[in-house]
Amino acid sequence: MTQFPESTEPFTLEDEETRMPVQQEPIISPTITPVHGVSPDPHSVSTDEARLYYAGLHSSPLLLYRTGKEPFPPSGSEAYNLLKELRPVFNHPIRDIWNTLSSKLIPLLDVHAVCFTSVDLVRFKTFKTEAEDEKGVSGPVTIWIGVIIENTTATAAHNAATDIIALLEEHNIIDVQVEFRNSSINVQALSFQSRLLVR
Repeated sequence: MTQFPESTEPFTLEDEETRMPVQQEPIISPTITPVHGVSPDPHSVSTDEARLYYAGLHSSPLLLYRTGKEPFPPSGSEAYNLLKELRPVFNHPIRDIWNTLSSKLIPLLDVHAVCFTSVDLVRFKTFKTEAEDEKGVSGPVTIWIGVIIENTTATAAHNAATDIIALLEEHNIIDVQVEFRNSSINVQALSFQSRLLVR
């Protein structure tokens, strides 16, 4: 059984993205495809993509699944030098209906047995290097879902994301992506606040 650190403080996105990274090997879910292995899950990502997709974020989360179709790594000699930075969402129609959407989104996660800890509305800005690309490139609006990666399969994430995309389309929103990442929590914080953070 996974042992969580003792704490009485509820988890927040800010906690995850500002704490110093722990110097240890990340836990790789069995649903993530080994680079040279046979996929145990048809919707899993490669180990390289899982580890490197969120490079630049302080918490170094693992990617479980994403709806974006951009290949990873991108082509070019600097493919592995891309760094991401979290940005808020402004001036997008989803903000006006987010409260309504989020109340419908949570049951979709439950139906597909997605063991989630947080749901956030974000953008990612991607930089080639801090020195060479100061402006960076802003990506699409993303529904960023934190999950207990040991208890959530890539197929469950895929099925939930399919329903979430359909929900967005019902509201004429077709330019938002859905991504699932691992999210570390502790048992006491989870009991303190049954659903940690929904934005």
